[in-house]
Amino acid sequence: MPKAPSKARKQETVDPVTGDLRIHRVDPAARDYYENGEKAKRPVRGTKWFFGSGRGDGYWTRVILTFAHVAGGEYEDEAAIAVRQFSQLKTVLPDCMGVIYDGALRGVHRDALARRGLLVINKQHGSVNPVFYERVKPCRSGHELWCDQGRIAESIRIDDGTRVLQPVPITRLEPASA
Repeated sequence: MPKAPSKARKQETVDPVTGDLRIHRVDPAARDYYENGEKAKRPVRGTKWFFGSGRGDGYWTRVILTFAHVAGGEYEDEAAIAVRQFSQLKTVLPDCMGVIYDGALRGVHRDALARRGLLVINKQHGSVNPVFYERVKPCRSGHELWCDQGRIAESIRIDDGTRVLQPVPITRLEPASA
């Protein structure tokens, strides 16, 4: 986030020592934000912007494709702006397959972009609780599958009787040779 040109929050203040009226430069778009997600968040003041870019194969080939000011408020948060901008890009770049973004996108945002044909890759949000997926019964006992941290996991009872979610192994499928 670009730093605000001034830390001043008011255009005019009174000097407590001299009583003189002081004029300050104030950025009207600056506001208080939190950076670094939920765990290591720190308060900052400035003007927040969204940038969407693409890269080529070469060095220094980043191209800014879209940008927008994040004004804040309930419906003008960063993720809502990102969905709007990526949706507009999809109409201009119909062969665009997906986007990579940070943890600001939640499920509702990923769903909106998926409906427009975009694959979204982003950091799994830390506040998401495991969700029951389905119960499969290939054998007598059956298996409970859960969605946990962006992966399918099986609920397993360990020695002390508690249940843990064990991620299901990922098997790489090789293409059949002709």
